[in-house]
Amino acid sequence: MKKILFALLPVLTVACLFGSSNFIKPDAEIALVDGRAIAYAEIDSVMEEIRRNSTYGVPSDSIRDAALDSLVFRKLTDIRIDSVSNSLDTEWEFGQSRKGNIAEVAKKVLFNKQISGRVNIDSARIEESYQNSKDELVEQESVKASHILIRRANPDTADVQSETKKKKLLEHADHEAKTAAEAVLKMVLEGRDWDSLASAYSDDKSNASKGGDLGYFFRGRMVPEFDSVVFSSEPGQIKGPISTKFGYHIIRIDDYKPERQRPLDEELRKELNAKLSREDEKKFAQAFIDSLKEAGQYGYNEEVLAGDDKFPGDTWVMSVNSIDTLYFKVYIESLPKYMRWKQIDTVTVEGKRDMLTFLSNGLLLISAARSLGYYDDPEVATAYNDFNYREAKKRMDRLLKDSEYEPSNEEIEEYFYANIKDYTFERPLRVHHIIFEDLAFASVIRDSILAGADFIEMAKRYYPGEPEIREVAYNLDYIGPEDMGHDFFAAANALDIGKLSEPVKTQWGYHIIKLMSKKEDKTVKQVRPGIKHKLKNARNEKYKLSVLQQWKAAADIRVNEELYSKIKVPERKIINVEQSEG
Repeated sequence: MKKILFALLPVLTVACLFGSSNFIKPDAEIALVDGRAIAYAEIDSVMEEIRRNSTYGVPSDSIRDAALDSLVFRKLTDIRIDSVSNSLDTEWEFGQSRKGNIAEVAKKVLFNKQISGRVNIDSARIEESYQNSKDELVEQESVKASHILIRRANPDTADVQSETKKKKLLEHADHEAKTAAEAVLKMVLEGRDWDSLASAYSDDKSNASKGGDLGYFFRGRMVPEFDSVVFSSEPGQIKGPISTKFGYHIIRIDDYKPERQRPLDEELRKELNAKLSREDEKKFAQAFIDSLKEAGQYGYNEEVLAGDDKFPGDTWVMSVNSIDTLYFKVYIESLPKYMRWKQIDTVTVEGKRDMLTFLSNGLLLISAARSLGYYDDPEVATAYNDFNYREAKKRMDRLLKDSEYEPSNEEIEEYFYANIKDYTFERPLRVHHIIFEDLAFASVIRDSILAGADFIEMAKRYYPGEPEIREVAYNLDYIGPEDMGHDFFAAANALDIGKLSEPVKTQWGYHIIKLMSKKEDKTVKQVRPGIKHKLKNARNEKYKLSVLQQWKAAADIRVNEELYSKIKVPERKIINVEQSEG
């Protein structure tokens, strides 16, 4: 007999074994907060969220109590948001802003039903359009290519005053990128697997894992240096390194498609349908506006048009159909735009009327939307409520922030030194190296490199081990003091970027080290804005909790203790099941 043990993890607790929560109806009222109910389904949802984000073994009662607290705070905030929302109706400026927002939604509903709803493009019209537009429906020539990108390092020149030194740093970064690209090109030309090389070396991480595939693209989509190479090459050719603003590219041309007439396939049918629909919509919309203009009734505030005096923002300037009104605030904001459009320095009363006639189109559409009943559309009602809620919530968010708090320099510096590891690099040095058993031979190779020999080529020739190892082992990438030993790190750290060390002895032998780049630890000055932001966020969270606690202390909170005590949090259990097998 064999016994097989099954570990089922996690298995959520079921009511019949671990509690009776499942017997509570979702809409059961667990608590009341100033008259607003908290249902069991709400608590259950928040408990699950807390449980997912908490460490294993947190007591069920703690999670349940935290969920209730969270929902109490939420209800208290919602009550105040609703109160602010109700008070917004007394603010004229807000009312005008909301009116404009709702009008746009109502006009959208009108457009969808009166304009878009009338558009019907059949197959015959699409085919006719295709025949009439064949000269325009040509697919440009395109190329399918893949690339391996070697980016230039970005040397830190922020504190470098000398322009000559800055230039040298940038030239060195360019030389290193080009050298690395040439090394990759050599491996490609030797027959190494392209996809593997792209995955290992390409700095274009968005497509390195798929062989650097750029897909098909038309002439002019890529930067000129890249474009000119791929469109002058044949499929199957390898080109590079090609320098662009992004770095150095090794390019493989995979395919070429010449210019051709586009067939009337499903994709083109959709494009033509959309084009014809837009044309019809424009035609129907103009006809609709013209009909509204013919039937429209306009009124003007002659006092405003005749004078240059300032008027209150809520002074009416023009009315349409005796209902919808344009106010002085919009009128005076539109006047400079109109004058720029007409290229005039002064505007007459007739010019003002002309501008108002143009602005009246919007009011005509609003009037039509109202008369056709579109202001009663559910989409408009939702927009009205959402607009109020967003403004009320924005004001509530401001209320729950300590707007007067500004972190001092002392606080910022204290935070910086308390979290110094966040602003320093454990592995700050990017290095290449070659290792030798013999000190004299290491010195000879170092002299050769100083005389002009390529470091990478020397590494590939003299680094110990198989050729495959020598291809990559020289590049240690970024290291810290513990990676290669303190003596190695100290020697590398003492170098200027691009320079060689004297042979350095470690337990592995004698190393010639080349410093490729160096990450500088951040200073307080550099990270001050970020720390300031973190401190303000922390203070605001603390301030918000304090305010919520005050609201909670003053609130009328009633908990159904009988139901509340039955609530259990689903737990992760390990259930061992023994099964016999004969």
